[in-house]
Amino acid sequence: MSNLPAPQPGYRDILAKAVTDPNFDVDKLERMISLHESAEMRAANEVFNHALAACEADMETITTDSTNPQTRSRYASFSQLNSHIRPIYTRHGFGVSWNTEPAQDLMHIRVVGMLSQGMVVRRYQIDMPIDTKGSRGQDVMTRTHATMSAYTYGKRALLAGIFNLDVGDHDDDGNAAGKPGGFRRKQAEPTRVPPPEPPPPAPPEAIEQVTDPTTGVVSERIKAFKIAMQDQDNFRTWGARLMAALRNYPQSVEEVDEFLVANDEPIEAMRTDVPQLHTLLVERINDIKRAF
Repeated sequence: MSNLPAPQPGYRDILAKAVTDPNFDVDKLERMISLHESAEMRAANEVFNHALAACEADMETITTDSTNPQTRSRYASFSQLNSHIRPIYTRHGFGVSWNTEPAQDLMHIRVVGMLSQGMVVRRYQIDMPIDTKGSRGQDVMTRTHATMSAYTYGKRALLAGIFNLDVGDHDDDGNAAGKPGGFRRKQAEPTRVPPPEPPPPAPPEAIEQVTDPTTGVVSERIKAFKIAMQDQDNFRTWGARLMAALRNYPQSVEEVDEFLVANDEPIEAMRTDVPQLHTLLVERINDIKRAF
């Protein structure tokens, strides 16, 4: 038996009761709303941080594709960065949007990037010079052209910073190339992938012997079983054990669904108490189903 407490009344149920009860304490209601929103935001930030780390782990070194003829150096354009990483960050539930704001210096433009996932939105910014001059001081572009160039350069810099991107070769457009101490990125260290979570042991009643009618070979099949919430568990650790079971035991989509039915109470409790974590769990379950 799971020692997970029974799901509490939903947040909206409490609000509905408060609206219809003239004796309901309004101050208490406001405190409840504040506590609920704080808990929801903490859970959303935790999901955001874990998803960002997983997103970065999926991103490999990006090669340069452009050359700055004035400095004779190579760099990765915004298009190169974006085309490589957009499929990755959208798969992890992130969205990126861009805007500009006036900078304190009229000869600069402030480029603003917004990284969002669910209810979490994080802001990044960089001020870029609107430079119409070439390396020898001559006019090489109009102010309009220079503004758009600064905007693109700013997006490229922010995108690399947001996801901690590693770019092969030089990525400084020649600003430090050829100079003593000029910046050159180190080769990426091999990533040590942690071992996968082992599946929870199946209880004896969930283990059955199956005989192949064609070959007569006898093998074991693990039927769906309820995964107990241990004393040291929280929803995240319990959810990791559920995912380990789903990755190892079911042999069809139908058997995945049987596991979900057997564990519907804690899954429903997760939906009520930590909805952001529940959303992430559902996405991973759908990935497993698509693999069959």
